[in-house]
Amino acid sequence: RDGAVPGPIYVFGDPIVLLRSNRSQAAPILGWGPQFLDSRAWRELYRDLRSDPPPYIVVDRHVGSFVESRYPKIVSFIRSAYEVALVGESGTWYTHR
Repeated sequence: RDGAVPGPIYVFGDPIVLLRSNRSQAAPILGWGPQFLDSRAWRELYRDLRSDPPPYIVVDRHVGSFVESRYPKIVSFIRSAYEVALVGESGTWYTHR
């Protein structure tokens, strides 16, 4: 899109969204299988997203509710540092403030 901010993206959900964005992944831990993350991985992901916030984070509905139940600090971080840019089929797109 015109006016899009360059940089990596992080997707909580379908990895096809990441692929189709033509951007690199913002953190080394994948966002499409959060049910497989242990407490250490959640802490590392939270640290990575906070230390170098990507311009965009995408959260699909199903995965988003799972993230909120497993590691609500990430959801709080997204709500405090990002604003909703788009709600679509792929999920909610957040843009860094």
